[in-house]
Order: sequence, then structure tokens, then C-alpha cells
Amino acid sequence: PYEREAKGSRRTIDFIVIIAIIILIVGWINFINTIVSKAMERAGEISVRRIAGASNGDLIRQFMVESLLINLFALLVSFLFMIIVILAFQKIYAENIFYQFWQRRLVWQLILGTSATGMVISSVIPVLVLKGADTAAVLKNKMSFRGGMGEIPRHALIVFQYFAAMVLIIATITVHKQLNYMRSMDLGLGIDQTLVFKTPAKTDHYDTKLETLLQSLKKFTEVKTVTASSSIPGKSDAFVMSNERESDPLQATRLCDMLRVDPDFIPAYKLSLLKGRNFSRDRVADKESAVILTQNAMQLFGFKNEEEAVNGAIHLEGQGDKKFMVIGVVKDFHQLSPKEAFRPIVLTMFNPWNSMDMQFVSLKINAASSKRIIAKAAEQFGLLFPGSSFDSFFLDDYFNEQYHNDIKYGSIVSMFTWLAILIVCLGIFGVASFMLIKRTKEIAIRKIIGAGALQILGLLNVNFIKCVSIAFILAAPVAWYAMNAWLQNFSYRTAIGWWSFMLAACITIFITLVTVSVLAMKTIMANPVKSLRTE
Repeated sequence: PYEREAKGSRRTIDFIVIIAIIILIVGWINFINTIVSKAMERAGEISVRRIAGASNGDLIRQFMVESLLINLFALLVSFLFMIIVILAFQKIYAENIFYQFWQRRLVWQLILGTSATGMVISSVIPVLVLKGADTAAVLKNKMSFRGGMGEIPRHALIVFQYFAAMVLIIATITVHKQLNYMRSMDLGLGIDQTLVFKTPAKTDHYDTKLETLLQSLKKFTEVKTVTASSSIPGKSDAFVMSNERESDPLQATRLCDMLRVDPDFIPAYKLSLLKGRNFSRDRVADKESAVILTQNAMQLFGFKNEEEAVNGAIHLEGQGDKKFMVIGVVKDFHQLSPKEAFRPIVLTMFNPWNSMDMQFVSLKINAASSKRIIAKAAEQFGLLFPGSSFDSFFLDDYFNEQYHNDIKYGSIVSMFTWLAILIVCLGIFGVASFMLIKRTKEIAIRKIIGAGALQILGLLNVNFIKCVSIAFILAAPVAWYAMNAWLQNFSYRTAIGWWSFMLAACITIFITLVTVSVLAMKTIMANPVKSLRTE
């Protein structure tokens, strides 16, 4: 168990680091775009310094000092942010991953490498972008702002940001849709309003005491049904036996889960009896040589249908030629979560080797009186089994624990999706700022000749919408392939709806339109004459 827990923690940290690297790439794209934009804004300053005799080395050193201070501040903020995020992950996973995260060499390599690279980029790029610019043209505000990086690389970087955001949005929608699908599936049994407690270790007169306890619990008016079993839904059956069908010429063995129950188990858990009858306390043979099969087990033994199965016989592993008559067939039910296919289960009252004990007692109760029932059950338990601990829980909570890992991954994907959207907004902000610097006078001229605000906003947004369209064409097949591969882990899975792709595209377009429009309104509403005079 400790090794599995350690592996789980390592997988958690690996998952966080991988997504963090993806987000880091998107962040770097925004950072480079912002640096280029700022370089254009400081073109006049750089030109003046060159006229005053500053060399490229002098300019690089100046920007290096500035970037060093900015990057140190950014590093401090990033440490605070990482601490908050890792603590949030630790809370989601209920694992001590905080110290493990900081002990990883890759984490420190990323932190130091990012800081050093950021300082170099913010120092060198402004000088390189304007290296070939005509100083006189810059000072006269006649420089052609072709963007340093060129239109194609910049648009490619924008497309990548949209691509990453849409893939994560589609992943978030699919994960939550699958979780909702599993939790709303018909399990084939009823687990609601079920209080379960464990039976104690065997003592003298154990069977008599357990039966006395069951009968005393049935007398409580708040209790609807009481049943004992060797296992419960949500827990793997402890006994798996290799059985065979009676009179099978091939003598082929079939591996089945064995579940020991009492006659109250089927009605208590609302199992659907398709053919035959339930166990009976009044029939001695039911306790010694009768079984009930699930549909999956029936098919595994080669019975064509329920009619052929009932009154058929099987041999249980280790019981020699003893025949166990099939007295009924129940509809398949999910002993474990719907992540797995139906398991072949053999229900029996028989206790092979006297070792398949009744380990759980289940009570169907009224939820409003749960505290009172727990207290009464604990009291009766203590009277019959003094010195044994009374461990109780509600079955629906216990069963839903199987979805815990999937819920955690859903939470992580959602967190990174929101982070990616935030970074995309920052990226759009940087690119749009640069675009407005280039097109300030164009916007002023268009206003003078009669263009309205909506027309100008449409003109400014059209290139971004084109980038969204290209990103969608790339993201759709990648997201479909990735999520389809993830869904293969589930035996019962939802479909990847086309609407999730449309929703991802609509969210991205909405964010783009809002970000660009809000940023552009200041330029659009400015006095066009003043804009034309601005140097």
C-alpha cells in the first residue's frame, strides 16, 4: 500500500509538472510578444541614446539591469503563486506533495532556467528588434512598424495560445461530462440511505451473536431492512474462485467473484431477480448447495438464457463433485464503479472452508434519523461484542470514493484551464496593444472619413478571429484524440459531443472580442486630430 501511495504521489507531481510546462510555453509566447511591443514603445528612447553615443552593449547592459530587477520581483511573485497552487493540489489529493515537489531537480531547473532566459530575452530583444531601424525615421515617427518578429511568426504564436486554451477547455468539459455520466448511471442496485458497519473478528458463539444482533436491529422502527454479506458494493470481493459448469465435457473453469449473502441481501439492495427465486431461511438446501448467478456469470458458464440456467448446476472450486443448484438469475449490477465492466458474480449462502465470513452489516434507514440509528446500533453491537470497535459509514459516500482520482484530475484540469484562459487574455492584451500602437493613426483616419466604432472594432478583431479559426481546426482533432484515449480507461463512457468543441470555440471567441474591444475603446474614443498629431 505504501508503494502504491508513493507511486500515486509521483504521478501527481509528474502530471502537475507536465501541464505547468505547457502553460509555461504559452506564457513565454506572451512574454516575447510583450517584449517586442515594449521595444516598439521605447523606440524613440533607444534612438536618442544611440545618437548620444550609446552602443548596443551599453543598451543591453541598461536593459539587463532593468530586467534583473523586474525578473527578481517576478520570481518572488511566482514563488508565492507556486506555494498557493501546490497547497491547493495537496488539499485536492490529500497527499503530502509539497516537499516532494520542491525536492525535484526538474522544478529548480525550470525556475532558474526561466528566470535566466527571461532576463536575457528582456535585455537583448529590444535592442535586436530595433537594431536595423533608421534612427532618423524613428525620431520623425516615420518608422514602419513591421513588428520585429514578422506577421507570420506572431500569428503562429497567437494560434498556439488559442490551440492550448481550446484543448484544455474541451478536456475540462469531457472530464466533467464523463464523471456526471458515471455518477448518474443505473448501477443495477440501490445504495442510497444505507448504513454499513463492519462485523468484529470471530469469537465464541460468533454466528449466534451475529444473528441476535441482526434480529435486534430489525426491531427498530427506523430501520427498513437489515442484511449481512461478505462484501458490499464499492469493494472488491475477497473471494475469487475457479468454478465449472456441471456436466461440462470440456471441464472448463470459469473465474467468478464469490459473494456470500443472506436472504435479505437481494431485496435490501433492490437487485432485479430475472428468473427463479431468492434464498430462503426455511430451506436447508439453500444454505448448503444453492447459488444465484448474475447475467454475466450465467453467460460465462455457457447457459443460453435464464430459463436454462435455473435448475442447472455448477461445481465450486475445492468442493469436489458437490453440485450447487442455480435457483435464480439476477440482473447484472456494478459491484465496483462503472469504470469497470460487469463482473461475473456467484451469490451463495454457503461458506466454503468456513472462511468466507459475513464481514459487513447493511441497514436501510431513514436518513432523517441516521444519528439515532447509529447510536442504537453501536449500543447493541457493544452489548454482544464488548471490546470490539464499531466502524460505520454510509455506503453512497464509500462507493463514490472510487471516483476520487477522476474527480481530482477533473479539478486539476479545470484549474489549469482557467489559468490558460488567463494567460491567453494576457497574450491577447499584449498583441492587441502592439497592434494599436501600429494602427493608431489608421484608426484616426478611418474615424475622420466616417467609420463607426463597431466597424473599427470589427476590423481590429478580424485577424484574431482568423487565428481562432485556424487554432480550432488544429485543436479539434488533437482534443478528440486525447480525450478519446482517456475515455478508453472506462468500460462505460460518454460520447465526446460536438457541442463541447463549439463551446470551446465560442468561449475563446468571446474572450478575444471582449479583451480586444475593451483595450481598443480608449484608442477609438480618442480625438482623431490629437491622434494624428501624436509623435
